[in-house]
Amino acid sequence: TGFQSHHLYFSESTESAFAFVDSVESGSTYTWVVPNVATETARMRIESIDLVGLTANDTTGYFTIQDGISPEITILSPVTETSIPEFDTLIVSWEATDNIEMDSVSVYFSNGEDFIFQGKVQYEEDFEFVIPAGVTDSAQIRLIAQDIYGNTGENVSEYFSITDNTPPTVSINTLETVNIGNEVEISWIGNDNTGFQSHHLYFSESTESEFAFVDSVDGLDSAYIWTAPNV
Repeated sequence: TGFQSHHLYFSESTESAFAFVDSVESGSTYTWVVPNVATETARMRIESIDLVGLTANDTTGYFTIQDGISPEITILSPVTETSIPEFDTLIVSWEATDNIEMDSVSVYFSNGEDFIFQGKVQYEEDFEFVIPAGVTDSAQIRLIAQDIYGNTGENVSEYFSITDNTPPTVSINTLETVNIGNEVEISWIGNDNTGFQSHHLYFSESTESEFAFVDSVDGLDSAYIWTAPNV
């Protein structure tokens, strides 16, 4: 006599009942939007009803629904305004979400060059690490979020600053015996990761006396003509 309608039902596992999906009045196909579940025991059932109300149904075998949706992650810190000295501890925080369930977050750091892996933690945790040497205005953090099915999503932070926290080094040439009133060249070798602002010279006449300020020179200088005092 012909069909009145066809009713479709879905079950995501052997433990779940069949839930009504939709009905169509005619035809033998239906475009189904796969639900947000991951399972290896999904089933579909079709119930067909003829014009006088008689029914028949059939159920598919088990089939797999895979999670192919990547998680999303938003970096909360660092931000553009972040400025941190070398060798200080940076706290990285984020918000990570997934359509089913998150697993972990991997943290990478760049001081303007390649991203270097720093560690991996559970997705709901913050992450701390010590900033290495290197002054820059273009440091970044990259986070890679992973869900329980291995899908990944990533995000990169805004640029932030790392300031100088590395003390300079200096080595002064040792003087031999000099005469009162002589002009003596005092020279030194200095090293610093960002350059020198100035060099300050001090003099002590004996092991019992304090060092007294003599003079200062520009940071580009590495020598000073000193007149030996009357001692």
